[in-house]
Amino acid sequence: MVQDISKQRRVEDAVRARKQRHRLLADTMLHGVVYQDAQGRIVEMDPAAERILGKTREGLVGSDSVAEEHDTLREDGSTFPGHADAAMLALRTGLQVRGVVMGVCIRSVGKGAGCASTRHLWPCLRHRQNRVW
Repeated sequence: MVQDISKQRRVEDAVRARKQRHRLLADTMLHGVVYQDAQGRIVEMDPAAERILGKTREGLVGSDSVAEEHDTLREDGSTFPGHADAAMLALRTGLQVRGVVMGVCIRSVGKGAGCASTRHLWPCLRHRQNRVW
């Protein structure tokens, strides 16, 4: 018995091409994106997030906002509590969070000198508190 798989092959090729385009977009974006699971653990991040945060993917995956709060600041210079991070707020409330200003200390630049204010344009909640970014 012979079966024509050309349609299935075209669908698989289209899915593969779409995944490649999404990967290219994620790898070349200037905005840092950090993906967190339902418990707030960091599960993935893009290269821009590594540059912005001054940390490697390997150094952050498995951690969470509370564990990393020692490197974050409020606008007044006080420590930004991890539980108040935009991602943690979205996980707790189930709502999209925008406009949270948080400074990030980049220690390799020098103590305090490498702090940059960032606005969380994400995360948004998807799949019923499955992940935030």
